Amino acid sequence: MIKESEFKIAGLLCSKLCHDLISPVGAINNGLEFLKESNSDDFDDGHQIIADSAKLAAVRLGYYRLAFGRVRDNELMKFNIVKDQIEALSREKSLEIAWVGIENHAESMVFEGVGKLLMNYVLLISEFVPRGGRAEINLTHTTPDPNFSIKLESDKLIIKDDVLKDLQNGIKIQEVTVRNIVFFYCMTLADISCKVPFFENRLPSTIILGVT
Repeated sequence: MIKESEFKIAGLLCSKLCHDLISPVGAINNGLEFLKESNSDDFDDGHQIIADSAKLAAVRLGYYRLAFGRVRDNELMKFNIVKDQIEALSREKSLEIAWVGIENHAESMVFEGVGKLLMNYVLLISEFVPRGGRAEINLTHTTPDPNFSIKLESDKLIIKDDVLKDLQNGIKIQEVTVRNIVFFYCMTLADISCKVPFFENRLPSTIILGVT
């Protein structure tokens, strides 16, 4: 029987997905309305709005499909798929990614849970740098079960007090909302993958987080 808490998590993840997709999908609709009401001289502008918004929606859908999808026991996935998805999302978020230790993993397979865990961590930190930043992802240990740390740097790093408290102290199922569902899902995936999360507060411009 499915637990009530599992329904809650599934519902909040759906809410997160819909929230992040409504903007580009709405922009596609606006672009179509623009084309309908404009003359031929404005066609290129409307076409560009639709193209850009469709690309953004596709990037987010592809990312969420993999990051939020079912985790199968001891199943493997290509690390390059994880890397490509992270780099596609980071371009949209104006987040510069620097890989350390990638040479040991780029052509390798990783456990599905670990790959999804890294993707959710990157999604989490992208919300802290709305004006862009730099993330150094350091991969350690051996495949298919790497550990990782992420050093996030930005002169516009924004972490609200309640989020900072969650990062430092963890979070209980009763406290989960749509605002912190990605962090809670990171903690869930870490537990499934037998990983121990850590967090270092070096604010105002740097944080370090990851799993061992």
